[in-house]
Amino acid sequence: MPFVTALLSFAARQLGTLVRVIFGWSVTTLFGKLSKREQTAISVALFLSVSWPVLVVGCFFPAVATWVIAFVPLHAETPREVMRVIWIILSILAPLVVGLLTWWVTPADKRRAPAWLTTLGGFVMVIGYAIAFVVTVITVPIVKLLSVARRWADTHVYMQSKEGHYEATLDMLVEACHRAGVDVTREDVPRQLEIATSVTRTFTRLFVKPRNDARLQRLRGKGLQLYLYPADLMLRGAHETVGHVRAAMAHSDISKHAYLVESKEAQQLQDTLETLPPLRAIPDQNAKRRIADATQKLDSAKIPFDEWRILDAELSRRPAF
Repeated sequence: MPFVTALLSFAARQLGTLVRVIFGWSVTTLFGKLSKREQTAISVALFLSVSWPVLVVGCFFPAVATWVIAFVPLHAETPREVMRVIWIILSILAPLVVGLLTWWVTPADKRRAPAWLTTLGGFVMVIGYAIAFVVTVITVPIVKLLSVARRWADTHVYMQSKEGHYEATLDMLVEACHRAGVDVTREDVPRQLEIATSVTRTFTRLFVKPRNDARLQRLRGKGLQLYLYPADLMLRGAHETVGHVRAAMAHSDISKHAYLVESKEAQQLQDTLETLPPLRAIPDQNAKRRIADATQKLDSAKIPFDEWRILDAELSRRPAF
């Protein structure tokens, strides 16, 4: 019995991770890069959206909803009508909170409606978020099982194409694949993998202007598939093939078109590094000073080590002196 419990727990954690990654693509498409506070806010909105159907059921069948949401601190002897009123209030408040949180995390230049209208629009958005979540829960395990059947591995690399640079980022990935000896073709992502994103866009289009309007695409070659999402690059294929492609990416100029680091401070540093002269250039005094300043900023930056390592590799491609 402990073995079965541990196995189920492991499966739940893996599925939860995959769901967050897949559904995170939809969120990033709408809002772009979110801070930790904004990520928490949108997570609350998604949780309320998934819970909302249960709250609505509680308006008609209070006891059923109370049983489904076991953490609600209602006494077993609470009158049925009181429970019904509670569920009605919650079913009205939840969409309003979803709408307000959505307005709050949306960048000012991407808002299509004022706060009060977006808040009321929560009654529409809550349906879209819930549908997208259900679709994700269904499609993610299927995709994962297909990879296992092929003995492929899924590798996720953080990559956020800069605004207006989605196509250029794809071009750089094509070059990296060719350099690794894999011929690939570009094509639209299969519809079943884009349903969640499409649904989210549809139900929020009156209130939020998507950060990325580009149709999601993938690269496909023999034993390899690459999916470029708004804030994630998924490489699916044999370990050796994926490794060769990642090595080729490290020697490309893809950082000109996409952020390879996630935190805001690290992205600002990457922008700074892109303004420095390339390795083959002969630096003048001004270039030397800028390189020294960038090196000092990188050494004192409060960023995760993995991001520091990526930026340090970028810096090493600048001339030494």
